[in-house]
Amino acid sequence: MCFFKRREGSRVTDEKPLRNLMPFLMPTRNESVVYFEQSVPVGPALAYLKDKPELSLFHLLLTGMIRSLVQWPKMNRFISGSRIYQRPKPVISFVVKKKLDEHAGMTAVKVEFEPTDTVFEVAKRVNAKINEGRSDKLTTSEKEMVVVTKLPGFILRFLFCVQRFLDRFNLLPWAMLKNDPMYASIFVANLGSIKLKAPWHHLSEYGTTPLFGTIGKVEKVPFVTESGELGVREEVLIRWSFDERIMDGLYCAKALELFEKNILTPENLTKAN
Repeated sequence: MCFFKRREGSRVTDEKPLRNLMPFLMPTRNESVVYFEQSVPVGPALAYLKDKPELSLFHLLLTGMIRSLVQWPKMNRFISGSRIYQRPKPVISFVVKKKLDEHAGMTAVKVEFEPTDTVFEVAKRVNAKINEGRSDKLTTSEKEMVVVTKLPGFILRFLFCVQRFLDRFNLLPWAMLKNDPMYASIFVANLGSIKLKAPWHHLSEYGTTPLFGTIGKVEKVPFVTESGELGVREEVLIRWSFDERIMDGLYCAKALELFEKNILTPENLTKAN
């Protein structure tokens, strides 16, 4: 039992008994993971972006995810210490390449959004974090990694055991969690930005992130129109890994339907939610 509150979320106390029991039946994320593949038509989004150089497809996709988390709030939950918690705001982490070079290093950044953010506000927050990640100045997470990786292996393993124990009982200082990208609503890997297809990705047992999404490159694919004819359209393949302990598959499917609807009508993302 956890006697201390978590700064990143509030304990869910009104769930059904089976939902509360699931973290005990399936203690880890990777034995609870469900994989889902979503092909999102992006033709309307790309057309919308033509005269908006300050925005990118990545900004629209992130805004669509945020809207789904806000309107389907149970998707913004996480498991810690075998208990279910609700995050108050959408928090998304993503990987940033230091340079557009195959040999360049990478870092992960974390952004907290307001439920009412429009795509323009999302773009400002995201661009600021991307610039921070690409700067020569080390991020908070990078500074921590530089220090701990200098320690002997047996000490490092011991520290991680202590960290997981404290995290389970909500005893970790907020300063250690606030900027850690593995404590987020969704972790996104935008592989489309380097012209790669989307792979399946595991969930991390470290942290509290229950949803991982990999975004592939824009591709032209055949599809059947409503009149039964064969056509071609531009799509992005997103592969999701989802911890089903936080909510059932039907609820998740509804959230993803809303996400796709918002990408098909990008002008709606310019208005406050």
